[in-house]
Amino acid sequence: AKEDHTIGNILRMKLLSDPNVLFAGYKVPHPLQYEVVFKVRTRPDTATPEQVFLDAIRELDDELSAIQRRFARAVIKHGKSEEDDSGSMSDDEPSRFDDF
Repeated sequence: AKEDHTIGNILRMKLLSDPNVLFAGYKVPHPLQYEVVFKVRTRPDTATPEQVFLDAIRELDDELSAIQRRFARAVIKHGKSEEDDSGSMSDDEPSRFDDF
């Protein structure tokens, strides 16, 4: 998979929202290599960096799944409202979602 600053920054921000995290940073060692290196430091006697990293990934996965479900429901609702407005939808008619 091609990882870059997009996933690096999202994960870094999620890590920083954890009160046990003292430091969270990342770097992309070379722009032609799809690799992101993270550095995480947690408060002593709390969760380990590995634990907070995995928790952040799980939380982001849950959040992105919820966004995906809401988007799918909105597309379905939008399609039904267009059917109500025009009577029926034809496969030949362009949709505002054709670009997605």
